[in-house]
Amino acid sequence: DFLVFLTHIYPFHSELCWVPSRCADVLSQAPEDRSEDDLEMVRRFVARIPFFEQLSVDNQRRLCRIMQQETFNSDRNRIVMQEGWVGESFYVIATGSVSVHVRLTDEEVAAREMHDSSNLLQDRSSTAIAKRFSDCEAKFGPAVAELRHGDSFGEKALHSKSSTRNATIICRSKTLLLMVVDKKNYDKIIRP
Repeated sequence: DFLVFLTHIYPFHSELCWVPSRCADVLSQAPEDRSEDDLEMVRRFVARIPFFEQLSVDNQRRLCRIMQQETFNSDRNRIVMQEGWVGESFYVIATGSVSVHVRLTDEEVAAREMHDSSNLLQDRSSTAIAKRFSDCEAKFGPAVAELRHGDSFGEKALHSKSSTRNATIICRSKTLLLMVVDKKNYDKIIRP
């Protein structure tokens, strides 16, 4: 099954939002209940996600041992994290998509009101992504990106002294499955 996945489905992973149900089952278990075979199966899956490709096989295994999952079902437009919240976790999208919103600065708001056409303003508030996800612009600022399967977010707050989130992440798919690594394990395994 895994070879069929790699050969026929994974090459189109940017269009698909899919995670093997067995991987999701393993990630939902307590870390101490995960067998070595289950961890290897999850490791082979996550090793093909761009963020995990850069890690050694040993660090991939360590992450699969401690990683948890967080699921959002039928919660389109639900806030996953909000700008200003304290960041204590790093996330990798296993299934689904999110939009990333950043509030405009006072200068950008003033320029927008004066219909200034500066490049920065256009980049932040007039892009196709911003127009596509304009439903949350009034509350969270324009959308600056859309993240899907294999993309990661949340690491900047773990690297900053203030540990606050610098963007709002909003669920955009019917199902969103996130692989979550807490700050302590991020610092031990990923950061070095």
